[in-house]
Amino acid sequence: MKKVVTWLLCLAMAAGLGAVPARAEEKTELAVWVYLVGLWADETAVEELAAAFEQDRPEVLVTVTYLDEAQADSQIDGAILSGQTPDLLVGATAHLRETWGGQERMSLLAYVTQTGAEGERVNWCFACFDNGDEDRAGAAKAFADHVCAAVREEGAQVITEEMLSARRQEADRRIEERGGC
Repeated sequence: MKKVVTWLLCLAMAAGLGAVPARAEEKTELAVWVYLVGLWADETAVEELAAAFEQDRPEVLVTVTYLDEAQADSQIDGAILSGQTPDLLVGATAHLRETWGGQERMSLLAYVTQTGAEGERVNWCFACFDNGDEDRAGAAKAFADHVCAAVREEGAQVITEEMLSARRQEADRRIEERGGC
């Protein structure tokens, strides 16, 4: 009789364990720091882009931080020195290139040229920091691709690092075929 009761208790416990809800999957947090440039000056548009991305990639949570223009450069310098960089930085292409382009931890992923609100050309880009986390790096690349596809549909010109790399390879191939420059 004791064996039957023990088995019944074990079965009841096992059934109870099956009823416990599974632990929610942890989301990959994607930190995006933004200078107010181009579409990034429109918080509503940015929120819509982030929400659409999160809908496509529910395992990612996008956190956008708008940088105070007066303190942005020192915030980024501090983040680089402390090793607490965001996954992506969005800003004016020339400024990011001139200020941090030589930093080995940052690479430029995509360059965008858009027409601004007053008809002027606005150039901005995505810079990616290597935080050593493959999930976050993959999410950063996917988010940049998502935004680039969205702005391309609106008429922006987009050049990605892959496109530049392919052009470099093609140019190298042509030079090699000709036997040099």
